Parts: sequence; C-alpha cells; structure tokens
Amino acid sequence: MFSKVWKDRLSPKQLMTNESITESANNSYIYETTVNNLEEVASWIVSRGKGVTVLSPEELKNKVINLANDALDNYK
Repeated sequence: MFSKVWKDRLSPKQLMTNESITESANNSYIYETTVNNLEEVASWIVSRGKGVTVLSPEELKNKVINLANDALDNYK
C-alpha cells in the first residue's frame, strides 16, 4: 500500500510490465504488480522509505521487515 505521495510519483511511468494502482477507501493507493523475485522487490520497497507498506504476500512483508531491521543495525 502506498501513500498519496508515492502514488503521484509512480503514476506517470510504468515500473513493471504488469502493474495497477487503485485507490482504497482510506485515501491510500494499492499498487499491484508481478515481479521476478521477492528479494529484488523487497530491496526496492525498503529503499522507498516511509509511505510504502507491504500488504501481501506475507513472505515479502517479512523480507522487507528483515532488510529494514538489518539497515537499522548499522546505526546502533
């Protein structure tokens, strides 16, 4: 799930071959796409920072959490 800021950044260009962005009821936007592998997209998601939330699949959500925590370890 993306915030409106990210929806506006992603809308003008196509990032993946198959993608869609739809507005949800709580003024956020759902971005759906098909990716080659979860590791690649997990890194891409973490690099976006605040305003991007993984809803599914659970495996991707866990990869994003682990990558973000690993990055934070650099500052402890």
